[in-house]
Amino acid sequence: MEPTNRIGPIPPANGWSESLPCRFEESPPYQRGSVCRASFHKLSTQPIRFLHYHMEMEIGLCVSGTGTLYLGDMVIPFRAGDVQIILPYQTHYNVATDENTQWRFLSFDPTSLQSAHMHPDTEFLQKILSDCHLSGIFPPDKFPALAQSLTSATDLALSPSVDPFSEDCLLTELVHFLVLLSRTEHTDINVMQQINTESNRLMPALIAFSKELSNGRCLTIEEMANICHFSPSYFRKRFSELMGTHPKHFIIREQVRRAALLLITTNLPISEIQRQVGFSDPSAFFRNFTQRYHLSPTAYRKQNAGKPLDSFFIY
Repeated sequence: MEPTNRIGPIPPANGWSESLPCRFEESPPYQRGSVCRASFHKLSTQPIRFLHYHMEMEIGLCVSGTGTLYLGDMVIPFRAGDVQIILPYQTHYNVATDENTQWRFLSFDPTSLQSAHMHPDTEFLQKILSDCHLSGIFPPDKFPALAQSLTSATDLALSPSVDPFSEDCLLTELVHFLVLLSRTEHTDINVMQQINTESNRLMPALIAFSKELSNGRCLTIEEMANICHFSPSYFRKRFSELMGTHPKHFIIREQVRRAALLLITTNLPISEIQRQVGFSDPSAFFRNFTQRYHLSPTAYRKQNAGKPLDSFFIY
């Protein structure tokens, strides 16, 4: 599909010129979260004086008003409802032409998205990012799936967390958004909308899995598929597309991650930890744990005894 989101260049306005200075900024004042940073920001109508860039990806939803995005050497108008995508290190600036121009912005490193309970595969995230080539303004009438996904993500990011799994929902929605963006160049809008709808239907299974595992029970693939009202084979296919790994590998990874956390934070016997994370076979538990952490469970616990919990990254 032709990348219709690129609308410039048009005649420069509001003081823009190619000789404008450029500087690094973290940009609007964000409230920081573990998954991403979020901001509800009112844009200024002041003339543009410089361009800036961020090391992170910045995505935004125009809530009200109108204005102009200056993106490199392009000048792109925007209005309420539009989605904006700025890739890492892209020079840009937003200027309002309406006094009541407000945006919701999210900023994050696309290759290290994670929450307390979910850790998408890093190589999968890097592959998605390498396929994300488009940036600029995406009108909702031409890109309804992107607008829907970003609306959901900003709602989650800017609302108070209702339970420990709210961040899991936000993480899942951001991965959905990146998958959609990575396919925008070569997928028609109807197929993109279908991908987004079906990916959203995975969320109940992911949340249920996290909750059950934290309560000492590991859901099976069949149970997760049933929660989504998918057949097991269709669930495996859709799960692999979204998470970048087969659900069996995801389950094992989360089991041993949970075991590592319990080894650090509790004095439970290893046999009880093995049971709580859903391994019925001690040899399978030992093999999978050692393969991931290159230490036996006993050695892992001994090596990390007495260390403060906030010094750990349970990968």
